[in-house]
Amino acid sequence: METRNLELLRSKLEGAGLDAVVAVNKKSVVYLSDAPTAWSDWQQRRADGPSICFVVWPAKGDPVLIVGELEREVTAECAWIPRLECYAEYAETPYEKLGKVLDDLGLRGKRVGIEKRAVGAAYWEALTKAHRDTTFIEAGPLLDSVRAQKTEAEVRIMRRACALLDRAFLSVFSRARPGMTELELDTAMRASLIGMGASAADGNLLSGGRAMVIHRAPVRKPIETGDIVRTDYTAFFDGRAANLSRVFVVGKPSQEQRAIYQSLREIEVDVFNYIKPGVRALDLWNFYVRRVEMHGFKADLPLLGHNIGAELHEEPMIAQSDTGTLECGMVVCVEPFLRKQYQIQDQLLITTTGTELLSKDFDTREMFVIE
Repeated sequence: METRNLELLRSKLEGAGLDAVVAVNKKSVVYLSDAPTAWSDWQQRRADGPSICFVVWPAKGDPVLIVGELEREVTAECAWIPRLECYAEYAETPYEKLGKVLDDLGLRGKRVGIEKRAVGAAYWEALTKAHRDTTFIEAGPLLDSVRAQKTEAEVRIMRRACALLDRAFLSVFSRARPGMTELELDTAMRASLIGMGASAADGNLLSGGRAMVIHRAPVRKPIETGDIVRTDYTAFFDGRAANLSRVFVVGKPSQEQRAIYQSLREIEVDVFNYIKPGVRALDLWNFYVRRVEMHGFKADLPLLGHNIGAELHEEPMIAQSDTGTLECGMVVCVEPFLRKQYQIQDQLLITTTGTELLSKDFDTREMFVIE
């Protein structure tokens, strides 16, 4: 329970004048319940799916977790919410069951927050038609703000997750040699993380010219002397994520490579120093763009980073259009990026005075050399 900021949730429900909130989005359902179906079932990402999980959290009373009948037993084993309501998939829609639960909780005709942006259009029409006298309020931003404020237990987990992810980088790349393939190194990273106890590990590793394309998959291309190796990995430990990027060079780096990397590090440190409670995400983005241009480069990606927690990408996103505000207690990833090859990503806790670096077990002052 310490990994859920329930006191903040109750406060925000009261402040918004809501009688209940319905979590629909995967990240909110996972955060509030630990429902295994929400973790693993791709259908939870489908707004029109036949198998969707909900958490109904009343302002007064106990929460209810709603899942498909096929998931009853595994959910009872894993989720912490005692009251479980199930529907028969393909015989009853998830939203028909949701409507019945709302009635059972006495919420018909009340003010109910719901993550409307995660609801399929047809389901929304059916729900609001069946509950004409209920006032549904968009509650996505409310739940985003609750998840964003980390508890002390969450911070401890994420600090450890960062340390383990950095340990995997150091373990795998200290044994890397020219001629090994991207796929070999990627497989070793994933195996190392799972071996350390990660419940999930994902990411990519690209070298040389292949690193110029975002989200390319690693292949059997050997890493060669002179290559920059760009990485971006995520690992989940105890339900919380670490997301880090480290830069490697095969063989002695050239003067140009050293200069680009030094600029990247200076930009990252400047960004760290700019972060404090009250800074808007878009203002941090604009500061970053100015620093990149001062070093003679241009911003290659449309974002600088993101909040992180029970899900990889949480709000606010550090991007030019996000008006969200950085607040004390948030954990954010900052990932400056130059020349489409050089990318550092670190994870920070926002404190009352600035930041605490959570990903401090890998020395990023110089590129890691693969010899």
